Amino acid sequence: MLNKCMPANGEALPQKPDDSAVASAMRALEAQVSDLASMSKILADLLNEVLCDDKRDGIIRVSEYDMDKISFAWVDVASRANALKSAFYSAYKGESPQ
Repeated sequence: MLNKCMPANGEALPQKPDDSAVASAMRALEAQVSDLASMSKILADLLNEVLCDDKRDGIIRVSEYDMDKISFAWVDVASRANALKSAFYSAYKGESPQ
């Protein structure tokens, strides 16, 4: 006998969000996607500038100022990526991103 998912008395099965709600929620993520892409490009440019410009004897020298800029961009990109991941899964359920 096959197991069937049946609601208990007074309970309803979870509703699958309709495609229009999911599509609308996904479209709302455009700004977050664009911001993350822009910030990751900034981080890549900073790393390229520091890692490719000042190499002597196989040693990379990074100034405190450059390290501050790279650290800021790195943390910002990680934060944006985590927020976008959370927003994506919410949108997948048809929920509006926060």
